[in-house]
Amino acid sequence: MNKKTLIAILLTITTVVSTFAALQFTTLAQPYPVECTIRVVPSVVDVEVCTNFVVDVNIEDFFEWPVYDYEFLLIYPAAEMSPVIAYDGDFLVEPVAFWSDLSVAGQVFCQGDTTAGGATGSGTLASIEFHCEGAGSTPITLEFIEISDQAGDHWIPDNVIPGVVNQYEGPTAIVTIDPPTYTVPICVQFTVNVNVKDVVDLWAYDLTLSYTNTAVVDCIDIQDAGFIPPPVLVNHKNIDDAAGTIQFGVTSTQPAGADGSGAIATITFHCTGAGESTLNIDQVILYDSMGLTIPRLIGPSGRVIQVGTTEPVKLQHIVEWAYPYYLVDIPFFVPGSPEGYPEVMAELLAKGYTFDEADGTASEVYMWDEEYIGTVTSWWSNDTLEDGTRACMLSFEMEDLTDPGMAMGFVTNLLPPEQVPEVDPYIIVNAQPYIFVDFYWWAWTPIGKVVRWPYWWYNSHSHPNWFWGPYWWWRTYTKSYYYPYTDIPYWRPTWGWWWHWTYWNHWYWWSTYFPYDP
Repeated sequence: MNKKTLIAILLTITTVVSTFAALQFTTLAQPYPVECTIRVVPSVVDVEVCTNFVVDVNIEDFFEWPVYDYEFLLIYPAAEMSPVIAYDGDFLVEPVAFWSDLSVAGQVFCQGDTTAGGATGSGTLASIEFHCEGAGSTPITLEFIEISDQAGDHWIPDNVIPGVVNQYEGPTAIVTIDPPTYTVPICVQFTVNVNVKDVVDLWAYDLTLSYTNTAVVDCIDIQDAGFIPPPVLVNHKNIDDAAGTIQFGVTSTQPAGADGSGAIATITFHCTGAGESTLNIDQVILYDSMGLTIPRLIGPSGRVIQVGTTEPVKLQHIVEWAYPYYLVDIPFFVPGSPEGYPEVMAELLAKGYTFDEADGTASEVYMWDEEYIGTVTSWWSNDTLEDGTRACMLSFEMEDLTDPGMAMGFVTNLLPPEQVPEVDPYIIVNAQPYIFVDFYWWAWTPIGKVVRWPYWWYNSHSHPNWFWGPYWWWRTYTKSYYYPYTDIPYWRPTWGWWWHWTYWNHWYWWSTYFPYDP
């Protein structure tokens, strides 16, 4: 065998080996299947021509390993809609490098990746806003979907659920969740309405809804809200709390339907834990008195945010209260609705304290997503008695007048510097070696009386946590007489911020000189 022949054989072998290696590498780099659900949300979108709408691409309950990267191709009917913008969702850990391509008619490509840490669970990979160009009923599908782990291995979800877009022309009824966002504390019931707008001759309806986080919210009931002419027949009612689904159908027994706007159904939920849940209208069919379907649009999903509230177990929890609220000052007025306010005030007036409305302050309280919850007032007496004490009245009037609110008063020789500007704040008024706070609290039903607790704290300079004593006494008393009665440990989320407000609006200067012990 000559030299040229040998070289040719070796080159051939090298080429074959290289090709095989490349093929093997390509095979190993192919995406692997994995148990994972990716879906278009909402599953059904009803939209009027010449309006915009948004669809999300969601990943659900994925805990196999942390996801660092995703990409997908969304296919849509180019004749009926056009993409406006695409943006990253809330699933990947920020910061996220996001890229999208909307240049090819009929498809949207999205890709996102992060190096800040992988994500598991459920969430939105990306959202795409569309403009409806024409009428029709067409699917939105997902193709070439891949998710990647930290090592860069690509995986294909085994369950991909498309969506459907129904495009209507002309006036149609609109079905929405009301309120669209609802923030509630844990362990309370709350209601959400399904509303209809601009409907004509609504005689019957059929609803299918779902809520995404059954771990933190339970559906208790669903009832007709009285919009369609009564009396009504409930055709079916099925609540599957484990699956997070609600099915409800109602028909009027009157010859004609209802026109206009209003709530067609009311859903009662119970918040069981801190977190967030989405309420979706998966399907709704509206019928007129002839039994024909009424064109309708389905509005955006509703959102329920459950705020966890923890009962304080030490002074630090009160002083550094974590739940957001803010105050808006308003003109002072003498409170009227808090249960027990006149009785507590009468006790203070009987001791010789006098009050001038010009000395009172009032604020509106907003909490959790700018929700107004009530009004709080503080009213110092305008006189100081011979023992160096002044009195102060406190109140909280709830927006919900079925709640008794809060009525408290206190007498103290521990006065803010602005009330006794000539006194060194290190020295207690009347120069006695103790602080004195005499609390008056209205105990709600079934007690229904003023409860008084005088609190003396000697050598206060070395033990600034005296404020924990009044709170803990009050809380212990409240636990003994739940209001309303309940057989489980009872805690109202407003109580924590009430004591936080009381502390920072009446004793903050004391903590400035003598910080609390955390």
